Amino acid sequence: MWHKHNPSIINAELLEDRKINIVFEHHYLSPLLPSDKEFKRDFTVERKASFDIAGIDFHAYKYDGLYVLGDKFFDGQWLDLKEEPWNEYDPNAIAIYLLGSKLGYIRRKDTDNVSYIMTACRRYQATLDCSFKGWERINIFSLQEFHDTYTLPYQTDMIIRTRYPHNDYRKIVDFIKGNIGHSVTFWKSNENNLIAIYTDMHSIMGYIDDIFIANQYPKTALAGYIKDVVYDDKSWLIEVRMRFLMNKSYIKKNYISSYQALSKHFHQFFDAGTYHISLAELVKVVPRKTRSLSAYEPLIKYLKEYHAIKLIIE
Repeated sequence: MWHKHNPSIINAELLEDRKINIVFEHHYLSPLLPSDKEFKRDFTVERKASFDIAGIDFHAYKYDGLYVLGDKFFDGQWLDLKEEPWNEYDPNAIAIYLLGSKLGYIRRKDTDNVSYIMTACRRYQATLDCSFKGWERINIFSLQEFHDTYTLPYQTDMIIRTRYPHNDYRKIVDFIKGNIGHSVTFWKSNENNLIAIYTDMHSIMGYIDDIFIANQYPKTALAGYIKDVVYDDKSWLIEVRMRFLMNKSYIKKNYISSYQALSKHFHQFFDAGTYHISLAELVKVVPRKTRSLSAYEPLIKYLKEYHAIKLIIE
């Protein structure tokens, strides 16, 4: 049961049909170079959020006179959400209904987030999660539309690849091939360190584990588009060439002098690249009190995490 608050032409089955939980290996093919090209494209992404249910003990659902939530009888069942501005205890209360009967409420601390989903998202779908007896939760899937138009001057090509020896290999290949030319966005999960790759076909294409993107994500606009897809039926290899775009890189204040000194030394010091330098030369460019490799380990770690730069000391 999809709830619509705005007219759209989205296939309501997309969230169910296109769940690809694979993790891609990745590497950048070139430095992150400034470009005159602009990235202007609206996109829609899917979200999933889970919330505890309050008051379920007072509104436990009965079926033929029996309490049946605990035995997963209604696991996955669609739920309805209704605001209760007349609620004497909380005018922002959001009630949860199962097959027409009140099951409980969204917890007070979560009402702002759920209210936003109900009003701002194109579509949302709420289902009951009875995975653990006595700890029933509500899962909300939503499609959110973004109209922001980005001008992202820093661009580089990224290769992401995976081997997927599974019966669904051909189905996954066809789906990813269908995204050639389409835009993608990146979303940092709060549950793990993975970065989700969302397509503008409203689905997750997969995940990558990238410290660089994770650190850039809250500070600058990130996006991209699929340039090409190569696959091999014999080895189950899927290789995707993607153009990665960002507005700017984030520089920590305590490393800015070192970053600027290295940039001047290499003349063209751009993000997402590999650079070689001798220890003797590095000491001249970025002086340290202790002239040893260990003294430069924090700088090397910073360059990798915040700029995707691999600084090799020879």
